[in-house]
Formats: sequence, C-alpha cells, structure tokens
Amino acid sequence: MRSTLFRMIRKSKLLVFIIAVNFIAKWLKAQGYDRSLQTQKAIDAKDAPLPWYSYPLIEYLRQFDLSNIRVFEYGSGHSTLFWASKCAEVVAVEHNPEWYEYMRGRLPGNVRLLLREGEDEYASAIKEVGGEFQIIVIDGEWRLRCAQQSLGLLSPHGMFLVDNSDWFVDTNRYLRSNGFFQIDFNGPGPINRYAWASSLFLRAPTDLQKSFSDPLPLAGIRQKVNEHE
Repeated sequence: MRSTLFRMIRKSKLLVFIIAVNFIAKWLKAQGYDRSLQTQKAIDAKDAPLPWYSYPLIEYLRQFDLSNIRVFEYGSGHSTLFWASKCAEVVAVEHNPEWYEYMRGRLPGNVRLLLREGEDEYASAIKEVGGEFQIIVIDGEWRLRCAQQSLGLLSPHGMFLVDNSDWFVDTNRYLRSNGFFQIDFNGPGPINRYAWASSLFLRAPTDLQKSFSDPLPLAGIRQKVNEHE
C-alpha cells in the first residue's frame, strides 16, 4: 500500500510539472518570446515592436489609453516605436551616434530623437524640450543622474519607469526617497534568457516602503551596477 501511495505521489508531481511547463511554454509563445530569440529583437508574436521590458510590465502597459500622453525616454530602441504607436508625443535621447543614426530613419513623425554623447548633456536633455511629461523612462546611460535631472519635469500625476531595476538599486532608492512608491514587475522578457525587474514609480508616500527590499527576481542575474562612477 505504501509503495502504491508513493507511486501516486510521484505521478501527481510529474503531472503538475508537465502542466506547468506546458503553461509557461504557451504563455511565452503568446508573448512572442520564440520570435524574439530567433531574431534577437524585442518583438511580439506578430513581429510588432515591443519594449525590452519584462513581459509582466508590457502586459500592464497595454491596458492604458495613452493617446494624450507625452513620454520622455532615456535610451531609444523598439520601446520608442512602442510608445510612438500609443502616445501623442515621444522624445528620446541617445548617447551612441551609430545607434542614433540607425533609429532616426525608423521613427514616425510624433518622435523627436536627440543625440547627446556626454553625461551632463545626456542627463539634462529633458530640460531642453520644455513642458512636463506624464511618463519618464529611465532605460539608458547614467540612470541615477537622469533620475536626478528629470525629477522636476514629471507631471504631478505621472510616473517614472525604470528598467533593470534589480541592477540599478541606487536609482530606485533615490526615487523612493523623494516620495515615489515602487511597483516591481518581475519576470522574463524579450531576447534574454533570464528574468529581471522593470519598475514603475508613482507619487504615493507611504510608511510601507520603510521596510522595502530591492527586487531580486527568481531566475534573475544577481548583480548591482555602480551608479556613482
């Protein structure tokens, strides 16, 4: 009887494993993960551009009506095309001249792309544009400095988006210390073979963040970027 029970347990564990693997495979395929691996591009299952964020955050962003939104991006790429397809205006700053030239010929009319190669010019580029932004994306170079320079140009009802937030913990802490509430979206995303965190920061001061821990995604890469160099 005991051996029969053990066999039943083993079979049930195997069944759960098979179901889990099948579910994950279907979910990743629906996201376009296999296409992104094949092409080494951040695209969905229909080859449409996706931001190189975690899939849980991409799913969340798809729920919003962003048609009247202004976005500023530190860094450019498929995310710029994604935002452009949904938002009224996108301004992005790029530090790499070659990538700037590559992107410039692929952008629609509601995108303005800036080239600023030095740290000071790059981080402060948002101040050149004028006006406030509802979304500020920090996904390029010198992220802590960019957060510091752009803090006063976020709309009172806007949000910051920090990608790879499990690596750039000083940027997270800076925003939290200025009254922003951090919401992490951990998981896999396009191209990469590991999980990471993409985070939103909203103005919502709360005592809950006194004991907040920086994100450590399961199956992520444990590293911390020195943001003060």
